Amino acid sequence: MNYTKYHYVGHSFSGNSVTPSLAVSSDEVQSFTILDVHGVLTVRDDTYIKSQRENLEASYHSKKVANPKIYSREELKKRLQKSSIPPDFQDLWLERGVRWNEAKTHGHFSRDVRLNGNMFIPNFPAFLGREDHLLEQLTLPILRISGEESLSGSPRPYGGLDPRIKNMKDFDAVGCLRFSDELSKKPNVKDIVMPGNHHFFLEQAENVAKEIELFWDSVERA
Repeated sequence: MNYTKYHYVGHSFSGNSVTPSLAVSSDEVQSFTILDVHGVLTVRDDTYIKSQRENLEASYHSKKVANPKIYSREELKKRLQKSSIPPDFQDLWLERGVRWNEAKTHGHFSRDVRLNGNMFIPNFPAFLGREDHLLEQLTLPILRISGEESLSGSPRPYGGLDPRIKNMKDFDAVGCLRFSDELSKKPNVKDIVMPGNHHFFLEQAENVAKEIELFWDSVERA
């Protein structure tokens, strides 16, 4: 594929993780669409090195299980409830993230570190969240669509960045929210809020696609 121009769309961590790269990208990237995203995830200065080491070690020591143990649907549901997967997404996760037997009564999770280890995510140092760094470099057209429940902070504080969750304890939650607020003030950023939670687009796929298409059309006409 020899594409010379493209639009980037990211949800949650995938959207937060590529922001620094897109800020210094070439003109090939026409726009950036983010779904329920703060803009960037930064880690507190006092824990940055430690968190990076833990993530790298978790990834390095992760091994594929040759013969994974098979569980009943009920047991898989119980295991999900103990994980960091949002409760409102667990039923869908069961259908998409499990390798079932033919009758779909028993199965095992596809490998996912969120269920049994640290998430290996490109975490960034806290200075990137300051106004005189990444925000100044983000000049490409940006569309951010957020779920109304995510913005309310209930039931999850910090817009989903909950320091009480083990694999989120090192995030600079206050800094991430500050960056998110400042991002909304930029003239090249369009914010849209839709009913729903962090995964609002699953139930409103057609409406979300329409908003993205309208945004792309406006970018290409500019």
